Amino acid sequence: MKKLSTLFGIGALSVVLFTGVPNHSFATSSTPDSVTDATYSKFVSVNKYYDGKVTPRQTITYNSHGYSGTLTLDDYAYDGTMTLASYSGYVNCSGLCPIE
Repeated sequence: MKKLSTLFGIGALSVVLFTGVPNHSFATSSTPDSVTDATYSKFVSVNKYYDGKVTPRQTITYNSHGYSGTLTLDDYAYDGTMTLASYSGYVNCSGLCPIE
């Protein structure tokens, strides 16, 4: 009888010990460390060159390396042969994007 109560006590103790330990799980990803799938935005600046003296568009569409959005004209200048336009704005990740 004493042997049975000892076995029962050991069994009950092991159940309490193992169920009381928190279970940790860690998510793994099959994508490289340098790529993210989260909603992410970043600020970009783009310079565009136009032949001749022109008035550039007020906005352009940006779509590069998984990021896309609309950039607005910051400034432009004519150098005698071509027009340089500077655009900037925030673009959003639309899929897998490199982390910079």
